[in-house]
Amino acid sequence: MSVPSKAPEAEAEPLYPPGPAQETSGVVPFPIQGRFRHIRQRLAGGFTDEDRAWRKQWLEDQILHPDEPVVPPNYEKERYNFIRRWGKVPLNILMQPLAPVFVSSL
Repeated sequence: MSVPSKAPEAEAEPLYPPGPAQETSGVVPFPIQGRFRHIRQRLAGGFTDEDRAWRKQWLEDQILHPDEPVVPPNYEKERYNFIRRWGKVPLNILMQPLAPVFVSSL
């Protein structure tokens, strides 16, 4: 008498897949450069003077001012609670003289 063989069991799928469910959290991504981001699209026609002015302004806007990023006054106070700010004091004191060294090396 032969024993019926069992079919190999498939590996169970994990309850939750690894990583985020969606890379953009359900928001449809779109390019901020507009529809003429590739040179081929600009040369194919339909690229008006208004589009040229818009693209020129967009490219100029990508250049940051030397003072950027601007940290508003009271940023630390608004962002972090008292206990967290108090806990950060020792490292802030240590980093003040070191910050110019690290920033100038970037």
